[in-house]
Amino acid sequence: IELASAVDFDPIGGDGELPEESDFAIDGNQSGTQWVGEHYDTELFGGLKDGVGLYVESEEPVTPTTMIVRSPVGGWDAELYSAASGPPETLDGWTGPVGTITNADTESQAPLEVPEPSRFFLLWFTKLASASDEDRFRPEVSDIELVS
Repeated sequence: IELASAVDFDPIGGDGELPEESDFAIDGNQSGTQWVGEHYDTELFGGLKDGVGLYVESEEPVTPTTMIVRSPVGGWDAELYSAASGPPETLDGWTGPVGTITNADTESQAPLEVPEPSRFFLLWFTKLASASDEDRFRPEVSDIELVS
C-alpha cells in the first residue's frame, strides 16, 4: 500500500516527538534512517503519559490486513488504530485498537482487523524499549508498511 506521509502523534505532550524525522519511517531506507521520539526515564514514559505514537497516511482509503514495523530495537509494546478521516487529534478519536504488538522483535508483523476502509493508521507505543544510543527509553521506527 502506497503511503503518503508519516506524522508523530503526541496528544498529551507539548512539542511533539521529533516531527522533522517522521517521514524517515516511510522513506524505504530500512537501515539508514529512522524516526525516533523523545527520550524518557522509564519504559512507561516516566509516568508522564500513557503513550506516544506515529501515524501513516495512505494515498486513498484502504483495508490492510497487516502492519509491518521495523525497529533497530525490540522489546516494545504498541496498539494499532485506524481512522477513515481526520487525522484525529486525540486517541479517543481513533478506531480500535485494530491490532497489537507485544514484546516486538526488530521486525514485527501485526494482523489488523480494520472495520472500514481508512486513510490513517496509528502505531501507539504503550511500552518503550531501551534506546539504541543511550541508557534511556524511546520509540524508534526504521520502517512501517501496510499490506492488504
